[in-house]
Order: sequence, then structure tokens, then C-alpha cells
Amino acid sequence: MARTTTEPAGVKAPPRFFTLIPVGTTIDFVRLAPLMVGISIATAALSLVLLFTKGLNYGTDFAGGSMVQVRFVQPTTAADVRSALETARVEGAVVQDVGAEHEEFQIRVAKIAEGQAETASNAVRRALQDRFGEGSYEILRVDTVGPKVGRDLWRDATLAVLASTVLMGIYIAIRFDFRFGLGAAVALLHDVIWTVGALVVTQMEFDLTAVAALLTVVGFSVNDTVVISDRIR
Repeated sequence: MARTTTEPAGVKAPPRFFTLIPVGTTIDFVRLAPLMVGISIATAALSLVLLFTKGLNYGTDFAGGSMVQVRFVQPTTAADVRSALETARVEGAVVQDVGAEHEEFQIRVAKIAEGQAETASNAVRRALQDRFGEGSYEILRVDTVGPKVGRDLWRDATLAVLASTVLMGIYIAIRFDFRFGLGAAVALLHDVIWTVGALVVTQMEFDLTAVAALLTVVGFSVNDTVVISDRIR
């Protein structure tokens, strides 16, 4: 239970606007440890179950597909571009506005069959030409990732996360104590599994940017572990 104490005479209390936690608040973290550990294990296990049953929403980087970056002569909206693609029956297209003046877009067509990448990019071209007319846009870039390349990227991304976790655990074990290194590895895996579980629940697109975010989570997690290990030492 939180409690507050009276400030000693002559000590000016900080402005309440900057006080996020009441002065003198005490929390018995040791008493809550078994409950928190149980919740962490349960949620991590649930994240793994969802990962293997529901799965991630793989983006073009992993599922394979085409990315067409286009720039229009006149400003338009992502809704208009999306409507043009739907009219032309271009399935699974994701439109992202990347221009400051609403004139440049990235169009991603994911989950295409092997050998059909050129067909997908051509379908996007035809859809834009039918809706906006010839000369109303310019194709800036066309990137294609085949399903095999996507699988290779997924394998490399998984190895990158696991390798960073193991190496950071080894560093902490050498720098501080073996038990600290083991705890750091467990904490890193816990944080990564939680994040992956959140991605599964929200079905956000999982691509190389998401992998970079996971590596960032690993970095911040090991930073906290180093600070705590140093205080214990």
C-alpha cells in the first residue's frame, strides 16, 4: 500500500506538476515477486502458443512479393490508389503514403506465387494507368522478393536475435557473474517473446523493420540488466 510522508522542516517539496509518484511511496517488490514471475511465465507461454497457432503477419520481406514505389504528377490519396488496385483485382496490396506532398506512395503486393513477381508489378502498373491515365505517374522503383529469399531472410533474422541474446549473456557472465549472465539471457528471451506475442495479437506486419525493433528491445533489456547487475555487485 502506498503511503506518504511529511517533508522535513526547511525542505521544499517539489512542484506537484513534476511529481509522477507521490513522495515516500514504498512498494514491496520482494513480496510481489512470486506473483510477477507467475504472470511473466504465463504470458510468455501464451505468446509462444499464439506464435505457433495463429502465426505472425509476415510482410513482403519474409512472405515474398513486390514493392512498387510510384510518384504522381498531382497530389492524390492512398484511398484513391487503393481503390484503383481493388478495381483491377490486385489482391493483398498495401498502400503507404511516403511523400510530404501526398504524391509519392509505396505499393506492396505480398504472398505471390513463385515466378509471378513480374506479373504482380505489371498488374500494379496497369491498375494505375487505367485509373489515373498515362503520364500521370512515374515508377521510381520496383523491388521483388521471392518466397525462397523470404525464407532465407527469416532464418537470418532469427539467428541474429538468438546470437545477440547469447553473446550478451556471455558478456554479462564474464563481466559480472555466471548467474547474472544466465539471468540476462532469460530476461532477453522473455522480452523478445513478449514483443513477438504482441505482434501476433495485433497482427502488425512483421518485416525487417520489426526485426530491427526486436534487436532494439534486446539492447535496452541488456542495458537494464547491466545496471542491475552492477548495483548488486
